[in-house]
This record gives sequence, C-alpha cells and structure tokens, in this order.
Amino acid sequence: VNGSFQRNLGMGYNEYLMKRRIKAMVELLEKHPEIDTKQVYHAVGYRSRSTVSENFPKVMGVSLKDFLQELKMQKSPISSNK
Repeated sequence: VNGSFQRNLGMGYNEYLMKRRIKAMVELLEKHPEIDTKQVYHAVGYRSRSTVSENFPKVMGVSLKDFLQELKMQKSPISSNK
C-alpha cells in the first residue's frame, strides 16, 4: 500500500493520512470554532493532543495554538472607536 501511495501521490500512506486529518481539522475549526478542540481532533481520528501538536505545524506551517489564535482574531467583530 505504501509503495502505491508513494508512486501515485509522491508521499507515503502515513504522510497522506496526516495531511488529510489536519486539513479536516482545519475545515471543522473554521466552520465550527465553538467546538472544543479535543472533540475536533478526535473526530478526525487523532487520540493524542501531543500527536496533533507535532503534526499540525508540519502541514499548516504554524502551531495549533497560533492557528486557533489567528482564527479567533478573524472571527472577532472589529470594534470601532467613534
């Protein structure tokens, strides 16, 4: 199986699965920021926050913590000082 993934996608099965899970997490977090992060990573197949913390920056280029902070800032209404 891994050889087939490598030939067809240029990556092994584990890397493919990691990318799919992280991208699914991002989609869920963007659509439903109110959901607890633990529920989200469990929903995509992760069982350990440490594994998520290790894999998230490999795929997204930022830590999960930084991603969540940025997401929160994007969702916050802009206050005006009039």
